[in-house]
Formats: sequence, C-alpha cells, structure tokens
Amino acid sequence: MGAVGDVGREFLGRMRSGANERLDEQFSIGFNEAANLCVDLLNQKINGLMNKITSDGSLSTPEQHLLAGLNSLKSEMEQGLYDYPGVGTPTG
Repeated sequence: MGAVGDVGREFLGRMRSGANERLDEQFSIGFNEAANLCVDLLNQKINGLMNKITSDGSLSTPEQHLLAGLNSLKSEMEQGLYDYPGVGTPTG
C-alpha cells in the first residue's frame, strides 16, 4: 500500500489510542465520584453518632456497636477502593 497506507494506519492507531485514553479517564472519574459518594455516606452516619456523643455524652450499647462497625467498614472500603487496579487514589 505504501506511504499513504502507512500514514493512514498510523493515524487510525493514534485515534484509537486517544479514544481509549479518554474512556479510561472517564472511567476513573466516575469510579472516584462513586467511591467518594459511598465514603461520604458512611461519614455522615459516623458524624451523626459522633455528634450524639457530643450532645448527649454517650451512646447506647447498640449505637456503640454500630459506630464501631461503620468505622471498620469505612476503613475496609477505603482500602479496597484505594487498591482497586488502575485507580490507586485515596478517597475523600
């Protein structure tokens, strides 16, 4: 095919590469937004319980267990999200 065919193949290769990079970037953005949403929801529940401690002075036994479980879940979730292949960015 010659030089024209080589230029065309090179151009198509660059276009595909650029499109794939854009898709990877969009996936990463969406993943980070979803991860932050999940962690933020946990933070809201944790903060609500922490505010109750501040205002009431203590939590009931079930609330203490809930707070401990939420903190544990948050830590595990953040580590799992951080370790997710190809992302590796900490969440909020």
